[in-house]
Parts: sequence; C-alpha cells; structure tokens
Amino acid sequence: MLTKNDLDQIEQRVSKPLKEEVQAVEKRLSANIQSVEQRLSKQLKSIKLDLSKIKKDTSYTVNFLDREQLKLGERVKKIEKHLELPTPQSPV
Repeated sequence: MLTKNDLDQIEQRVSKPLKEEVQAVEKRLSANIQSVEQRLSKQLKSIKLDLSKIKKDTSYTVNFLDREQLKLGERVKKIEKHLELPTPQSPV
C-alpha cells in the first residue's frame, strides 16, 4: 500500500509536466482563437460592405419604381379622361 509520502512524490513528478503541457496547449489554443477572430473580422467587413451596397441598390430601385408608378398613374388618368371612362373612387 502507498503511503502519504509516496503519493506526494507521485504528485510532484506528474504535476509539473502536466502543468507545462496544459500551458502549452492553452498557448496554442489562444493563438488559434486569435487567428480565427482576425479572419472573421475581415469577412465581416466584407459582408458589411456588400450589405451597404445592397441597401443602396434597393433604395434606388424602390425610388425608381415609385416614380414610374406615379407617372403611369397619371397617364392612366389622362387616358380614362380622354376616353371618358369612369374612374374608380379611391378609398377614404
């Protein structure tokens, strides 16, 4: 049977190399995490730029279509008046 002294000696021999190995793993893991964070940061910047461009394009498209719809509405009113067609009443 092992004595308290024997167990203490075993712990001393195992503990130091184990702590060193854990520290090495932590260091590698920290470096990997930083690398991943940097890559994600670059990708996020690219995505933000793309999203900004999409918002601008969408805004332009909506404004263009709105203007075209207004123009078309005016043309329809003129045609209805010219052809003496009844115009639908707009809901109040």
